[in-house]
Amino acid sequence: MSTVRVRVAVADDDPGFRQIFQDVLSAQHEIVGVAEDGRELVVIVREHDPDLVILDITMPVMNGFEALESCRANGCSSRFVFCSANGSRAYVKRALHLGAQGYVHKAALWEDLPAAIATVLDGGIFISPSISIEA
Repeated sequence: MSTVRVRVAVADDDPGFRQIFQDVLSAQHEIVGVAEDGRELVVIVREHDPDLVILDITMPVMNGFEALESCRANGCSSRFVFCSANGSRAYVKRALHLGAQGYVHKAALWEDLPAAIATVLDGGIFISPSISIEA
């Protein structure tokens, strides 16, 4: 029985988080690229067309929001999950408005990322339960 591995691109300006994402994801998924800023991520997405993109918001050169907008403008249909230390309602709403399917608060990364990936790949929307987006 052959299992198709989900192709994932990762972007975070923090080398520690880039390594965590690679360590956590590589057992079940194929990492097609790792970027340290949004501009580098846009190139990876264009070249490798991943199924899933996991990215931070606050990055140099081009932030995560700008990277998502650029990818969508280039016709990218990948699913996007933001992993951010910022759990503000405004950030979550902006991410969803731009077309992200998930938002994980880094404080709950270990608990929430696997559920976020499963939900998003199944066509749903995931927001860390610790984040309230209600007014």
